[in-house]
Amino acid sequence: GVDVGDEKNGDEGAQEHKGPEPDGGAPHSRLHERTMRREPDTAATFRSTAQRGPPSKVPEVHIMGEVVGGMDFGDGVSCRWRIEHGKHWSVLEGDPNGHSQTAYIRHETEPAAWNHPIDLHYRTTSIQGWPKIIVQIQQLDNFGRLRIVGYGFAHLPCTPGLHNISIPCWRPTGTPNEELTAHFLGNMPQLLDDDLIYHKAVKERCFLITVPSGKVECEVSVLTRHFGDFAVDFA
Repeated sequence: GVDVGDEKNGDEGAQEHKGPEPDGGAPHSRLHERTMRREPDTAATFRSTAQRGPPSKVPEVHIMGEVVGGMDFGDGVSCRWRIEHGKHWSVLEGDPNGHSQTAYIRHETEPAAWNHPIDLHYRTTSIQGWPKIIVQIQQLDNFGRLRIVGYGFAHLPCTPGLHNISIPCWRPTGTPNEELTAHFLGNMPQLLDDDLIYHKAVKERCFLITVPSGKVECEVSVLTRHFGDFAVDFA
């Protein structure tokens, strides 16, 4: 018979007396383990660390207020407004367009009350393209005809706080015959392109003959956030 204990002792003795490899390296098992070991994925580790990190702070601007009213536009007027911004800005919340109700006045010296709210939340990566408000005043006469009696724009303040803005408005004039027709029939000359109010004003506004038509009063509160992290000081 074969002695199992002697065979086991013989195997253990063989393992104990097993010397290193001829080239002085590790045993076959360690070489195999080292060969099959994979190096860590540095890119994957970086991505997982970046995902666990806090989100970057992007500057934000919150504009709240109202289009208070208009002066010297006459009776039965409303204000259509929009707030435009540059390519580095995006709207997080709010509507950049609005149209007030039609306001009627008792006396010519009385302002037309609109009190139309403005509430916008922006995020931006540049100071360039700061928002501006563009207004268009419409008048509804006794015969139900709607005509535009004023255009204007103003840059919104870039400093935090409460601000009162007065927007002077104008309208284009026509030939003497057109002005006479506008006086009796209400068909006032109008702009065919609204970009003349601001975007094309430098190049093409000088070719227009305009007359003042009134002014729009606005009240705006500006709140800024995270601008200090980018060394932007509004003081």
